[in-house]
Amino acid sequence: MPFKCCVPGCRGNYSETDKVHVFSFPKDPILAKKWLASIPRDKFIPSINTKVCNLHFLKENIEWSTSAQDPRTGVIVTAPLKNPRLKPGSVPCIFPNCPGYCSKTAHFRKSKDEKLEALEQQQFYDTIQKSKQEYSQYLKSVTFNDYETFCTLFKPSKLPPNWSFVLKDESTLLFKLKSSPGPIITYAVVINNNLGVETFLYGQEIVLNSKEFKLKTPFVASCVDEIYRIVELIDNKDILSSNTTRSDKEISSSDNNKDSIASSQPNKEDGLFVKDVLDHVIQILGILNCDERHELQFVVEQVNLYTCSKERYRYSNNTMIVASIMHTISPHAYNFLRHSGCVTLPHPKTVQSLCNKLLTDPTIEERQSFCSYAKNIFKYLKEDEKHMILLMDEIHIKPYLDYKGGNIVGSAFNTTSLATTAYVFMIASVKSSFKEVIHISPLCNIDYKVLHQFLTTIIKELEKIGFRVFCVVSDNNAINSKAMSQFSPKKDLSIVYPHPYDTSRPLFYLFDTVHLLKCIRNNWLNSKPSQTLCFPDFNTGNQKVADFSAIKTLYYLEHDKLLKFGYSLSLKSLFPSNLERQNVKLVLKVFNSFVKEALTNFGSSIQGSAETADFLDIIITWWKIVNVKTPLKGKRLRDIYQEPIVSAKTVEDPKLEFLQHFLNWLQVWKTGSFSNTLSPQTHTAITHTTYCLLELTNYCFDELKLNYMLYGKFQTDLLEDRFGKYRQLAGGQYNISIRQVYETEKKLRIQSLLSLQSRCYGKISVTVFDDNIDTPNDVTDSLQTDSSIWSNIEIDTSDIDKVRDEMQVITYLAGYCCYVTLKKLKCEVCKNTLVLQDELVVEDKYSLIRNLSRGCLLYPQEEVINVVLYSYILFNKLLEENEEEFLNIYNKKSFLIKLFCKYVKDNDLFEHTSSICKIHPDDNLIYKILACTVNTLLKNYCGKTNDVLKKKSSTKRKLSTLQ
Repeated sequence: MPFKCCVPGCRGNYSETDKVHVFSFPKDPILAKKWLASIPRDKFIPSINTKVCNLHFLKENIEWSTSAQDPRTGVIVTAPLKNPRLKPGSVPCIFPNCPGYCSKTAHFRKSKDEKLEALEQQQFYDTIQKSKQEYSQYLKSVTFNDYETFCTLFKPSKLPPNWSFVLKDESTLLFKLKSSPGPIITYAVVINNNLGVETFLYGQEIVLNSKEFKLKTPFVASCVDEIYRIVELIDNKDILSSNTTRSDKEISSSDNNKDSIASSQPNKEDGLFVKDVLDHVIQILGILNCDERHELQFVVEQVNLYTCSKERYRYSNNTMIVASIMHTISPHAYNFLRHSGCVTLPHPKTVQSLCNKLLTDPTIEERQSFCSYAKNIFKYLKEDEKHMILLMDEIHIKPYLDYKGGNIVGSAFNTTSLATTAYVFMIASVKSSFKEVIHISPLCNIDYKVLHQFLTTIIKELEKIGFRVFCVVSDNNAINSKAMSQFSPKKDLSIVYPHPYDTSRPLFYLFDTVHLLKCIRNNWLNSKPSQTLCFPDFNTGNQKVADFSAIKTLYYLEHDKLLKFGYSLSLKSLFPSNLERQNVKLVLKVFNSFVKEALTNFGSSIQGSAETADFLDIIITWWKIVNVKTPLKGKRLRDIYQEPIVSAKTVEDPKLEFLQHFLNWLQVWKTGSFSNTLSPQTHTAITHTTYCLLELTNYCFDELKLNYMLYGKFQTDLLEDRFGKYRQLAGGQYNISIRQVYETEKKLRIQSLLSLQSRCYGKISVTVFDDNIDTPNDVTDSLQTDSSIWSNIEIDTSDIDKVRDEMQVITYLAGYCCYVTLKKLKCEVCKNTLVLQDELVVEDKYSLIRNLSRGCLLYPQEEVINVVLYSYILFNKLLEENEEEFLNIYNKKSFLIKLFCKYVKDNDLFEHTSSICKIHPDDNLIYKILACTVNTLLKNYCGKTNDVLKKKSSTKRKLSTLQ
């Protein structure tokens, strides 16, 4: 109910028609006394609810609306008030129903401040209106809608002093001239008759983007000031001026000019502008066919990457290839360069994903993918480069079972034992520098039959691909020669065998000459009692004695001198350890021309020096001939014996004549009655290799049509160099594992494949192997999980009873699998399916989790425990019955998951009563649980096998110490 007016005779708010606004008595006591004095009512005492209506106040005393001035336009904005209010000091003075003398007439006057505020508002409003009129007049003077109006409004005087203009009916040209020495138009702005504005640099259209001027070319002009701003922007960006140095530009540039590229802080507009310049330069280089345009394209790409966000980075093929090669050579250096800020390169994960797509991993080259890498590189070879030499050698590795990436490596291919050596097979072109490892096989206690089978398979596979293997080179190991002799019908060692792929073709076999040189030195050191060798004279056949003590005496005579005849001699070369005997560099310090000349020079002062020098001379000359690897070596060293073989005729080449004489000398040495000689194996190997080289010479010139022949091609140095890279990339270790061999070989293959320019390959694209190679999954899929080998595995109650004591550990593993699965899925529905509530756990098998838990471990449901339990039993039975077949599978993790999934589904081990998740079906949950289970089982299997091996080796070491 509304308040009523307290004034006598007033009917305000007493009826439905007399609605008025009422006001309370003021709280100010002085003002309240004035209200009581003015109201004609005797002895009236107001209460808190006493009101006076608006009919008793002057209109000037009541505020019915509020107003404020807009600071931008000066317009006064007025809004009505919901409840009217009295102005300060207002007193009721109108009483219409009372005698006339009770009412008083009062005049309301504004205060001084109110008058000043009103005056200020009026002046501000007038100023705004005047400014609008002036701006409207200005727009009329600078804006245009057609080309004729533009020509009228355009004022050339506002252009910079070094700019010129040409006005035509169809367009207007504004340009800047440069003298070098003749006039050249560097920058130009063209306004066509459609008012379109375009910018040019040396006749090439460019795009300018200015945040300060809010302009981006090309655009349609509507104001002549836009033309002046574009010219100003281009003039400030003049980076091609040769009269101003960078420091001058930095001094003269304005701090507020964000578009100036001479400022000390770079910005994105600078990158766009420089990119336009470089794009134009590259177009010029393309016309000129400049060889360095790739480098400039890289610079343009870097500028382009600089001007865009990280989410929009896109790299060219060349950049991805360079980044991949650099990352495989040194990941640390790649990361350092990436974070240095000097260059923008792909993230290492991007590089790794690219390298993984190439599928150069040697571990997949078994069975269906045998020689797959050689199959793919074959198409990049020229026709005359396909005549190959097959090199084979073994590298000793650390026996170690390693689980990584779903597969286990470390077991030998021929037995169930761990591999102790890796046989590496490499092909090398006789006509080019092409060389690639095509197969690595981990072995343990290899015999000649297995090696012969490997050789036959590899040679036939290479021939099917298109390679022409005509020669095999190995060291002087009895197993190698025995394996090669199986190609002969009589099983005898020979220099040439019928080719296993085509019996009408020859397959030559010789020993590594580097290995033979080390054998000669070792035979000399091992000769008893005084390290002497009896040998025939090279010309007369008379007996001579090569005394190793003569070389030692030479060393002791000169070891304290600053200048020496035999400067190459050292204690390591004269007294090598068993490991140092493998170093050919120490051998060459003995078989050295300076040592031979030193022995000759000392003469009678060293006993046996002359005959020892003769022996050194024979071996050194033979080594010079068989160690020629480059066609210009002889010319560089001015030695005819180090030049390539240019003819198969002995009379035309002194090197072939020497080798023929060398064979006769070896025959005399063999048939003569000499006491201390080379071992029969070494003597046979040297004779065999020298004779084979002579026959190979005839074959290469007659059949292969070689222009010259390099005997250094028929060595295993390429393999030894590969072994050195394996050890270096594995951290400088000598005894590396087979996993390290595989991973380093993969890196080396990537470096070889991704070369930008290669004589063998040409240009290689990033997608070179997309459809040409079997993937690891293909290899795994080929081994069906329902084959007879695996389907015979069954589980009964006795198998469960055997692992009953391990149920607490199995339950703990099941809880861990739930944790890993839920960490990835983050689903509450799946959590209810896999995990029990803590208060529901009472069984003894959960005791391990309960004792170790501090509130975070999960208690798996019975279904999850069953999945892990049966997987564990299946894995143990699989190893008991078919461990060898299992180890031959490539991706063991994928195979086990498929096998266990099939068993779980066939036996309904994962049946639960909880609600089924619509996002993550049961198959998905089973897969993730089994993936975690298989990872744990395979990792522990490898650890168990390695521990057994370490224990055996430790026992052997203790026994050898006691002996």
